[in-house]
Amino acid sequence: MRSSWKGRNTDRIIEALEEAARRDMKGCTLIDIAPGVVTRLLSSYFPPNENALAQFLGHVDELLRSITEMPIYCHEVEEILSAFDPLNPKHLFVLYMGARIEKVLPTDDERIIANPHDLESDSLLELGDVVFCYNAIPETENPTATLRNVMKSVKNGGLLSIDPATDWRLNPRTDPMFVQLSESLYSKEF
Repeated sequence: MRSSWKGRNTDRIIEALEEAARRDMKGCTLIDIAPGVVTRLLSSYFPPNENALAQFLGHVDELLRSITEMPIYCHEVEEILSAFDPLNPKHLFVLYMGARIEKVLPTDDERIIANPHDLESDSLLELGDVVFCYNAIPETENPTATLRNVMKSVKNGGLLSIDPATDWRLNPRTDPMFVQLSESLYSKEF
């Protein structure tokens, strides 16, 4: 699981919000796939943008999480809900790949629905108006199937916001149903 610190994906989240607002997606359903986490120890040291220091700290953070049970934090879920609050989202489904993540999700917001879902083997029953997938799920054995299921999780007319550095073998650019709006934002068309 990649490190994801506060502010790492803010620009992409705001970009998705602006497009969703332009499309008047009030009451939308949001899906956050495999949100990243960061150790509480290092969380405040990360700069808000990607740079050499952030990359270095990310490697240290991943190492700490792999060899210890240090407390972790998930900023991404709160950032998405905070940004999308003007559109009054109905739900934010959070799909995660580890039991530790569910423990750090905010529990005071009824809109958050945690789901330990394996996207490598199955697509979602609930489709999202806006789907976020920034942490690439590089650990999956079948990245092609994983991305295919991520893409299936977007409603027709919905948005997919992904990390442009994602190294998946299947790409929304190759799917005729997806129109690229920017480096990291896609629209699923009919």
